[in-house]
Amino acid sequence: MLILALPLGLLIGAVIGAMGAGGSLLTVPVLVGVLGLTPYAATTGSLVVTAATASTGMTVHAREGRVRWGAGLTIALLGLPASWLGSHLARSMPGNVLLALFGVVVLIGSITMFATSRHKKSDQPVQRALTCPLWSWCRAFTYARWLVIGSVVGLLAGMFGVGGGFLIVPALIVVAGLEAHDAAGTSLLVITINSLAVLAIRASGGIDLVPILPFAITAVIGAWAGARYSNRLSSRHLQQAMAILLLLVAGWALGSVVRA
Repeated sequence: MLILALPLGLLIGAVIGAMGAGGSLLTVPVLVGVLGLTPYAATTGSLVVTAATASTGMTVHAREGRVRWGAGLTIALLGLPASWLGSHLARSMPGNVLLALFGVVVLIGSITMFATSRHKKSDQPVQRALTCPLWSWCRAFTYARWLVIGSVVGLLAGMFGVGGGFLIVPALIVVAGLEAHDAAGTSLLVITINSLAVLAIRASGGIDLVPILPFAITAVIGAWAGARYSNRLSSRHLQQAMAILLLLVAGWALGSVVRA
């Protein structure tokens, strides 16, 4: 089954690198359905793949000036406590419950990604929400929104081993006024920090890298290619195609629970 997993790794990495969202939602189904890992082991393995691919894609985007460090670091750091909570919740959940919740998250991701693909680019300045004076109500409101976004994303990373880019990218586009490619690069920064934080928490229980490593290597190659050539791709069409694919993945996850 590894032969099938390798090209899927390339695809997942390319999606993460190009869009900053969606690819990690595909990793758990591949690790469970193709490589035969348990749901909890798959969410841990997904973190390894996601951290490697997101950091690779972020590096490429950063060289092109497409990472907004202030917004990305703020969201990631505010979400770290929720990452810890999510990891401990996942450890105590039965596999079927974890898979069912994952299916719901993927379904939400599909809907969110399709809605984002229909959102017109903002004419507002980049990071308009972070231009308030340091001590002001608008600055407090901005950080409150980042706290909510960071906490939700951190919880998802801790529970399901997903980066949460399907929430980060729309938030950065709609709330902060970033262009799609800048939002993708900034999302990868948040995903990298969240994934590494949750991996540090889960490392105490041991991580079996043997079945994951070949898949992760091909995903990293895909992430580099996706980030490198993202400017040549239509973000709207990519998001719509990804929304359809995620809808199928949600059906698979929820169907697996019903059949169990």
